Amino acid sequence: MLKQVCNVERFQVRGKVPILNHIFAALSSFVELQKMQFMGDIDNAYQWQRELFTEVVAAFIRSFVPGKEHLTPQFRATVNA
Repeated sequence: MLKQVCNVERFQVRGKVPILNHIFAALSSFVELQKMQFMGDIDNAYQWQRELFTEVVAAFIRSFVPGKEHLTPQFRATVNA
């Protein structure tokens, strides 16, 4: 879970201090997730991660789509000549 949910191995920095900060933040989030799981706030951290941005993405799509019908592919029936 530390690698898959907290992304401890994925960072875009090269300096020693930023790398250590990233590792500390990943470990802190791992401990917090374990605590939440132990307390019963979440059942499964992997499921929680999958559902984390579902509502945010849905809200973006709902706000973005109106007025953009021209972006939807328009299929036309084929004509045999």
